Amino acid sequence: MKAIDKIKEHSWIILVVLMGFLFLRQCGMNRDVDKIQKDIRKTEAFADSTYKEIKKITVITKEEVREEMKQVMFQYLIYEDDLDKGKISLSEIKDRIEKE
Repeated sequence: MKAIDKIKEHSWIILVVLMGFLFLRQCGMNRDVDKIQKDIRKTEAFADSTYKEIKKITVITKEEVREEMKQVMFQYLIYEDDLDKGKISLSEIKDRIEKE
């Protein structure tokens, strides 16, 4: 009975100490939450910048490839015809191609 009486007598001290522990624990939790939110914001910023970089990359369509191949083949035929007729040498063709 004496222990219960002492607890009742000092109950306000016990409650203050418990409230202090709960307060400190809550502050620690908030700090942890803030840290996690900061990490999430960094990750989202990284993901956004990565997405923007990926979006900048253009995809080549089949039509674009075909058009470029037509132009290359046309130039090849012109060079081949000029070479067969002796109007141009192979080194001159090479120089023209390197200039482009």
